[in-house]
Formats: sequence, C-alpha cells, structure tokens
Amino acid sequence: MSITFNKDFKQGCIAGAGIPGISLAASFFALGALFKNAGLNATQSFLSTLISFALPGQVVMAETVIVHGTFLNISNSTHYRN
Repeated sequence: MSITFNKDFKQGCIAGAGIPGISLAASFFALGALFKNAGLNATQSFLSTLISFALPGQVVMAETVIVHGTFLNISNSTHYRN
C-alpha cells in the first residue's frame, strides 16, 4: 500500500467517526432493538444486515415478520422498498 493511501484512509476514518458514524451507530442500535422485539435472533439480524444493507428495507422486513407475513410477502416488500 502506498503512503498516500494510508494518509487518505486515516483522514477518511477520522472524518467518518464524527456525525456520520454516530448516526449510523444509532440506526443500527435502533434496528437491533426492532429485530429483538420482532423475535429474530442475533444470527438472523446479522444476515439481514449482510444480505440487504439498506435500513428502510430491513425495517419493512421486521414489520412484516411482526405481523406474521409469509416469506413471499417479506421478499416482495423488501425488494420493492430497496
């Protein structure tokens, strides 16, 4: 890796640790609470984040799980929301 990359990477990490990092951490904290209330375990919550990294789609998925929607409902609503 070049010295320029390392310097730019460090500057980017410092810039992202401010307001963007705080808001992303708060979003994931709230999403984790929603998943816990929906009855999902930690593995399912992690896979949801890994597969569809989009907060609105994950919220729609969790709400569909809460109202006992089918897998077809969940996949269609998440697909259209993302």
